[in-house]
Amino acid sequence: MAAWAASSSSESTLSRPTALSLCRIPLRLLCLLRAQCLKIMLVNYGLLAMGKFLSPDEIIIADNIRPAYVTYPVRCTTVIEILGLLCWLFANVRGEYLMAKRIADYLSKFVEANLGCTHPISDRWGVSLVSPTLALF
Repeated sequence: MAAWAASSSSESTLSRPTALSLCRIPLRLLCLLRAQCLKIMLVNYGLLAMGKFLSPDEIIIADNIRPAYVTYPVRCTTVIEILGLLCWLFANVRGEYLMAKRIADYLSKFVEANLGCTHPISDRWGVSLVSPTLALF
């Protein structure tokens, strides 16, 4: 059993010995675990977004907050970036081309339905257009 799993700390928070034990996990293993968690989160968030938000009103009223009209372009840009990355993940990493095609089709419909996708709020947000552009290309 790993040293960090075998520690007998009864506290709910990390005690000093447990924190030190976590530091002994090789950095490469921590990076691999983090990458795997990020892939899982990307797939979950991306698949949750599919089938929703095909009208601008849906994405604006999703939170029921007043400044949603101001953040509409940010929300659109974030959704298309996530879907573009998800499409790449399914096509190039997993080799599931049928699912990648479904994601690209939905991405196309989303971009047509939401004008907030066409104008990122600044030049820094322009990089968010790369993955959906490649997915639709």
